Amino acid sequence: MYCLFPNMRFKTLPALVSRLFPKKESGKSRPCVLVVDFLRTNIFLPQSIYNEKMRDFILAYEGIGAYGNVTLGGLGEADYHVFGGTLNVPDPTRGFWKDVYDGAGESLEGEIGQLLSDETGFPTTASFDEIRDEVVSFPWIYGGALYWQTPMTGLRLGATGMQSRFHIQGKLRYDLLVDTGAPSGRPEYRSIVFELDDTTEIDHIATFGAEYLSDRWNLAAEYVHEKIGSESSYGWYVQAGWQVGNRLALAAYYSDARVDEDEVAALGLPDYYSWQKDLSLSLRIDLTDHWLFKVEQHVIDGVTMAQRRGLAEELSDPLQKSWGMLAAKVTFHF
Repeated sequence: MYCLFPNMRFKTLPALVSRLFPKKESGKSRPCVLVVDFLRTNIFLPQSIYNEKMRDFILAYEGIGAYGNVTLGGLGEADYHVFGGTLNVPDPTRGFWKDVYDGAGESLEGEIGQLLSDETGFPTTASFDEIRDEVVSFPWIYGGALYWQTPMTGLRLGATGMQSRFHIQGKLRYDLLVDTGAPSGRPEYRSIVFELDDTTEIDHIATFGAEYLSDRWNLAAEYVHEKIGSESSYGWYVQAGWQVGNRLALAAYYSDARVDEDEVAALGLPDYYSWQKDLSLSLRIDLTDHWLFKVEQHVIDGVTMAQRRGLAEELSDPLQKSWGMLAAKVTFHF
């Protein structure tokens, strides 16, 4: 049982949205289950849309919003939500933002090495070492969501969109290998610190999807397209779930995330670094009214969403193209 777009690609204010946009079934409200673990079958949501690494800072926005419901007569009803404000990033040293900083540091290695070579006259190689004093801020963010509960019982369509801008700052430290042409033939080892101060526009993050629910079955699909700075990416998934009995449920989804192949090729990485395809099979058993057990198998091809280890290491020892994950979880709820 899935609720499309808990609120935007960033899932802003998911708990509040659950209350604002309840699904109606037999005259009763039913909460959004994407963000409530014990109401869904899966352990992990489709990562092409709901990136776990972004959860540290996307669970809420600070600002103002307006929402409502419109009855469309024989065409069903529509829920809408518009908002504006900012996002808080409490810890930019790990997760998604760590990847952003590491990527920025590594992408400048060649440029910094060339710059120092030109200035000193000595061939210089720069290797990114670390970053300090990281600060990430979102001056503004705005967007909206529209959901259509169609006249067909159980069928729901939705679309969301947002724009924003973020500002990153920090001190990048590089290790330098300088060939001074000394008689000994030994290079000199130095280090240098550069100030990073950059603003990136989020041109759009747009999501479209559909969901169908019946007494025992649920079907869902979503597609997202985003353009952040000069880079574009997209992702999608299809999912099916079956409530076998009162205490047993099964689910499966296929998810596909893609980034720009040319960007990956420019770094010299294998082509499978530009995608990540994930086939997931889940089983849920409600052991009692308060205890539940889940087990989930993932068969994955590609590594575009995997944790980076540094460009030099990725080039010398690339991650395995095909891999998998087995997850199990026990939950107590009351």
